[in-house]
Amino acid sequence: MKIQEPGFEQFLRREIVLILSKGAFYCFWLGQAAGAMLLLLEWVGLAQGFTLPAVWAMFCGAVALVLRQLLFWDRFFGPVHYFAFGLIVSLPSFLYLIAHFLTPHGALTYMTGPSSHLYYLLILLSGFMMNKRLSIGLGSLAGIEYFLFYLWDKDQLAVLQIADPLLHQDLTDPSVYLLKPMIMFFCGLLTGVVSARNLELLRKVLAEEREKTALDRLFGQYVSLPIKNKLIAEKRDLFAESKTVTVLFADLRSFTHLCEELEPAQLVGLLNRYFDVMVKGINSSGGVVDKFIGDAVMAVFGGVLELRNPCASAFEAALKMRWGLAKLNKQLQMEGLPTLENGIGIHVGLAVQGTIGSAQRKEFTVIGDVVNLASRLEEMTKELGLPVLFSRDVYDQLTDDFRHGAQNFGTRKVKGRVKGIEVFGFGDPTDTT
Repeated sequence: MKIQEPGFEQFLRREIVLILSKGAFYCFWLGQAAGAMLLLLEWVGLAQGFTLPAVWAMFCGAVALVLRQLLFWDRFFGPVHYFAFGLIVSLPSFLYLIAHFLTPHGALTYMTGPSSHLYYLLILLSGFMMNKRLSIGLGSLAGIEYFLFYLWDKDQLAVLQIADPLLHQDLTDPSVYLLKPMIMFFCGLLTGVVSARNLELLRKVLAEEREKTALDRLFGQYVSLPIKNKLIAEKRDLFAESKTVTVLFADLRSFTHLCEELEPAQLVGLLNRYFDVMVKGINSSGGVVDKFIGDAVMAVFGGVLELRNPCASAFEAALKMRWGLAKLNKQLQMEGLPTLENGIGIHVGLAVQGTIGSAQRKEFTVIGDVVNLASRLEEMTKELGLPVLFSRDVYDQLTDDFRHGAQNFGTRKVKGRVKGIEVFGFGDPTDTT
């Protein structure tokens, strides 16, 4: 079995052991029950010559028990399982070999009976190993053994006297004994093809599950369930790409004062309520929370998910965040807790987005000048006295409804940049409602 994925072989072995051990357990009791029934029929005189088949059935059950023990000892895989399955599929041949020396018509005594059907069952059983070569090899082995025993004792067919010509033909015609080995071979071939296909499907399903797990780990609870499902359905390449995105930064004001005023448990509870409001506004507008940085939130619009107008979506999210914050502050006042204030900066530009980190821990993030400018605009809200600031690039892509009421602060110097940036601001939307 050529399996590349880490952990896949261990998973597959565990499932194989589970299935085969249960099957071997039932086969053991089936063999014992069948042997006991044959001995009982012979003992009460309802049949004759069942001693050998009875002993053989019990022996087959004992072999199943040995197989189960090998599975528990974890000694059934590697080259051992080829040898073990070869012995298992040859169980009918053991009966024919004994019959060759003990019965008047040799192996032919049992070759036309139920024992030959056991070949097919054992070949199909090999499909649980998910090994195409094993199944094809067992089909070939069973066919060759069956045909060799026919050649060995075919002379015994000449002495058979049967009144029914059709039955006589079925029992003596060489083509019948040639057809059975061919069916055994094709049974192994079909089992191998189906098991190989099942292995591919299993690998695909597990790969998709790993992809879902990776998305959960990368995004956690930062994005809404519909967005996460869309990412999984589209199978987007999240490892590295350059793309124009809109970045939103929101930072809480007077956080140090809050730390001094509140107990740690109260502070954590307050922050969680605040972040719930911020994330709700971002998710409902199609944004993805990139990260929490202390008391700040960074969100991206139009990066992972395609949006018709990422700038408009980010601006809409900013309004929802401010509306949500106003409602939260009313609740906090009623509870006797300090109210909260934040600033929001929005900018659009080219960025590199992808998974970054070590082999043990990675996160999805966005890197580029657009991130720095959005952060600088958020810091500038303290200076200009408006809760929402955005660049000319964002303003140009807003609808007229969103542009209405925006205040132009002209070109402003931004820390860390030689060139200034034209800044627009928007007052608290609760003031206009």
